Amino acid sequence: MSSQFSFKNICLEIQTQKQGTKDYVLDSWNYQRDKKIKITIQITITEDDQIIYSHDGVILRVESVYHGIKNSIIFKNMEQILYLTWQSQNKFDKKKNGRWFASWNGNTLLNVGGYYQEGLRQGQWYELMKNFGSKAQVFEIGEYYNDLRTYKWIYIYNTKRISSGFYNNQGLKVGKWDELNDKFWGEAQIIYSGEYNMKGKKIGKWDILYCKKGEHQYKFIGGGSYDYFKHQKVGKWVELCEKFEYLNQVTYIGEYDQKGLKRGRWDTWFQEIIGKKDYKLMQILFPYRIIFKWRWII
Repeated sequence: MSSQFSFKNICLEIQTQKQGTKDYVLDSWNYQRDKKIKITIQITITEDDQIIYSHDGVILRVESVYHGIKNSIIFKNMEQILYLTWQSQNKFDKKKNGRWFASWNGNTLLNVGGYYQEGLRQGQWYELMKNFGSKAQVFEIGEYYNDLRTYKWIYIYNTKRISSGFYNNQGLKVGKWDELNDKFWGEAQIIYSGEYNMKGKKIGKWDILYCKKGEHQYKFIGGGSYDYFKHQKVGKWVELCEKFEYLNQVTYIGEYDQKGLKRGRWDTWFQEIIGKKDYKLMQILFPYRIIFKWRWII
């Protein structure tokens, strides 16, 4: 059975995977159609500590694990599997000490990397976002202490700083944050803007900002509020569909009750890019079932 989760969950599952082969669904770029697609690959953990990435019986990449599977670098999309390489300045380093750097399709990525000490990241690092690829060239810059992010981190896209925020000494996000969607790329430039409490929980008002393809300004398109004590969504929300992007601008509008559950009427909106029309699918929701729905053009 295929696994299709967030990047974080994919990494956790691979890092806890026992010897054997499992299927994973990752993003891949279809260059002929110039669009992102899903592709199923196989990841095999071998007895001699190797990670083998393959697709339809063809081996794409083989990685040796020197520091334990939990500390290994996991590639999150097809382009990373094919083109991304991390290596030490000391080719005999098997304990992750000293400076490490990255290359893409054989070319060194300028400034990307940082220092390890006994397998732990220390000091300033210039990293790639989890979804990094040819259409999502986002860099994350900040400080590590014993492999935990600390102080201020900034995010760079197309040579411009687009977001930032702070981590405490436990590696938790705190205070005001502008954070990128996990699947941020050229046609899905989405930022979430709001606040974390001292325990790394979202609180208060959070806005969703979107920059359209070909534009340079982020505009408000949604959001809502988190309860200050239960840290769950409450009240009115405008949410984005999971695959929101330039050609799939779908939003959901409705309310959450005090238990963090969707209640009452929820409307689904779709904006047509070419015809410039808005389509609305209205649905009345109670927990776990839809009462009725219909569709009309605005």
